[in-house]
Formats: sequence, C-alpha cells, structure tokens
Amino acid sequence: MVYTLDRVWAAERLFGIRLSFYEGMDYMVIDRIGAGIQTGERPVFAPSGRYFASAFIDHAGGNGGWVRLWPVGSDLPVRAVVTGNGEPADLVWHGETCLSFKVTGGGPLGGRSTDDTRNWYLVAAVPEWRLTERRPAGCR
Repeated sequence: MVYTLDRVWAAERLFGIRLSFYEGMDYMVIDRIGAGIQTGERPVFAPSGRYFASAFIDHAGGNGGWVRLWPVGSDLPVRAVVTGNGEPADLVWHGETCLSFKVTGGGPLGGRSTDDTRNWYLVAAVPEWRLTERRPAGCR
C-alpha cells in the first residue's frame, strides 16, 4: 500500500491522504491528532468549511457508489446516499445549505441506461439533509 499526502486544508488542521493498493484506491481526511475518516475520494468542502462531502464508486469490490456528507469534527456522516450501480460525480456546493451532484448509469438514482445522467441535490432541512431531484430555489 502506498500513502501520499495529497492536500492540506483549514490552516494545516486537516490533511488529505491518498491510499493506493493492488486493486483500488481510497482517500482519508486526517486531523492533527491523527483521527481519520475514509472518504473514498478527495472531499469537497462547503464555503465555510463546516461540512465536507465525497462521492465514490467501488469498481473493484462491486459495492456500488455513494455520496456522503460529514460535519467537520465528526466521523459520522449526517447524510449518506447510496447510488447503486450509478456513478456519482461533480459535487458542487451552492452556499452552505445545498450540495449538487450527478449520477450516471443504472441504479436507483441513475438513469435507465449507462449514458443517462441525472442531477440531484442535498439540501439542509430539519431534522436532516433532504435529497431531491428538483433544484431548490436556494440552490443556485
């Protein structure tokens, strides 16, 4: 296994480590005390740095894809979306309360064929982040 320092965030408080191994790769965000979260891919941080999100598809293990959203300082995601065989990509924050992403291919969130792409949005709502296919008004 090969570990590579990939990125440093938040005034050197968080470190991105890329892990490469025989049949795949992984990504970890590690804080200064050494606590780590496996994110699969390099995460995308909200403008304030309060949340971060990551999308990943497990090609080697056949476990499908997912999008997860974490608050900084916690190892438990506040929202996880399983995309099945659909491939998640293009995570973009629209302010602090809206994250958009695309899913291409089959599965519950993907299109009917491998070429179909659908847009999805995670929007902050009480008591949890809500998943919707329609672009919310506050998500520009």
